[in-house]
Amino acid sequence: MSLLRNVCIGLLVALMFTGCAVDKRPDSYKPAINISPSIAAHASLLSKDQALQHALERRNLVISRTGEVLPLNQNVCQSALYYQISDRPLPSYIGQHQDLLSGFVLKVIYSDEQWKVVNPERELMPLNDFYEDFSATFSAQDQLIFQPSANTTNAQLKQLMQVVSQVFEQHANSFIVSASQAASVKTAGFQAITTKANSQQRFIRSSSHGVTQIQVNDSFGDSETLAIIFESDPLTACMKTNTNLVNDPVNDELKPPLKIDQQLLVATLPKDADFNQLAEQEALFSEGVYLNIWGDKKPYGDNNKLIADRCIKPESHLLAECSSRIGDGNTKTVNGRAILRRVNNEK
Repeated sequence: MSLLRNVCIGLLVALMFTGCAVDKRPDSYKPAINISPSIAAHASLLSKDQALQHALERRNLVISRTGEVLPLNQNVCQSALYYQISDRPLPSYIGQHQDLLSGFVLKVIYSDEQWKVVNPERELMPLNDFYEDFSATFSAQDQLIFQPSANTTNAQLKQLMQVVSQVFEQHANSFIVSASQAASVKTAGFQAITTKANSQQRFIRSSSHGVTQIQVNDSFGDSETLAIIFESDPLTACMKTNTNLVNDPVNDELKPPLKIDQQLLVATLPKDADFNQLAEQEALFSEGVYLNIWGDKKPYGDNNKLIADRCIKPESHLLAECSSRIGDGNTKTVNGRAILRRVNNEK
């Protein structure tokens, strides 16, 4: 009986060790979740831009692969952003614009009995051909706003809406039209944006800052900005609309060195500075002034108290003193005993 028990125990122990020795791990592992970078899609991932990118992100900004400083995303603008396609070359971030843009505005004209758009190659192109050439530029989430010329007849507008519904059917489409044509646009199932202020629907207007906006009147008759339309500089358009887009400077006080790098400059510039003119801002820094988005040179304000370094541009009477103190930072300190002797002044 004891022999049988010993045999059973031995078999049980053998099975236990065999089970522990079995490698049940899969041949290859797959991540439990997909990890994606938090940086905006339109931001540069180049290694040479990493330090500057980090400094810009702290100010709600990013730099693109071609060196253009842009809003971190359209949320910091507090308005939707629409790029107006024209005869300008498309910016490099178009195609990776999902974090920056809500869509595009296309100005179209009726020519040779068909609707055409001015494309970035500076040619008038029929809408069908345009979409074939630039369909890769758009994503399914992009909203398209069509702006026909002011003299468009009702019959021509109807034809335009038919073409758009066929060619751009996967997009949410809107039309900028006169107030008298808004009803027909709505009847066709599209969003109407009128060319003049209207209490019934959205309208387009140019602000006092020269920024084209899509607005709507609230129940109190006050206008609210829903979107910004730009052609070349989204950052300036956003900053003119939302003065709090750029975060406060990281450095409250800074003594300017003889040479300042762009990371330190980005951390110091005031909120209304033109961040797309960093080279010029570097040159102006030693003078204690900066270039704002309106093109004006301004002194650094209370939030950026620059401690003046008179030796950066010394006056003539300071030149000798500044020159004699250049090597102060290299002076060696020697520890040791010293005897101070008091000397009586003799009269």
